[in-house]
Amino acid sequence: MIVAESVNRGDLSKRIQASSSNPDINNFKDVFNQMLENIKSNIDAVLSVLDDYSEERFESKISIDDSV
Repeated sequence: MIVAESVNRGDLSKRIQASSSNPDINNFKDVFNQMLENIKSNIDAVLSVLDDYSEERFESKISIDDSV
């Protein structure tokens, strides 16, 4: 719950570290952690482009991965 509460507050730096004897729980943990990585990466990309635009550098763009 600590990680979910942190994400709810906007902190995307936390990850689930614990493991379980249940493979489904471990799979959920891995998927959840990867989802957080993807969200953080996307937000960082948007913020980088917005920073460039605020400095009137309009060459930057956000790449979209259609394979997901």
